[in-house]
Amino acid sequence: MTPRRIIHWKSFWLGIVVLVFFGWAWLSTRTEEAMVYRIEGGNIYMATSGGGSVAAGWGAFGFATTGEAYAAVALEEEDVHYFAPAFEWGWEEGIHVAVAYWVVVLAFLFLWGAFLAWRWRRARKVMVEEARS
Repeated sequence: MTPRRIIHWKSFWLGIVVLVFFGWAWLSTRTEEAMVYRIEGGNIYMATSGGGSVAAGWGAFGFATTGEAYAAVALEEEDVHYFAPAFEWGWEEGIHVAVAYWVVVLAFLFLWGAFLAWRWRRARKVMVEEARS
């Protein structure tokens, strides 16, 4: 006996929705956007870049804000790179960490596939045990 087909699982369809969102975020990197919060001694920020990565950081960066701010800069088409370096980090004026979208998508695919395989094995094991009793 086999468990239900994977396409009938809610976790499969939720994963498809998340994958579509990641794909949309990755392919729509034509702007550099940042959400900045000013604190004493520097700024905390989360940003997406036209270089195809997601970044976060803390430090005395050149954002002229008081409190919260949002900034977006449109890029020229030739400045858009879909396959950025996997990881970037720096310590010049504070902490800066960036992860490429393709790394995020691959990590999600690996974890989601492992979860679906685990559920499949677990459901199969339960069905075999029920058939024995």
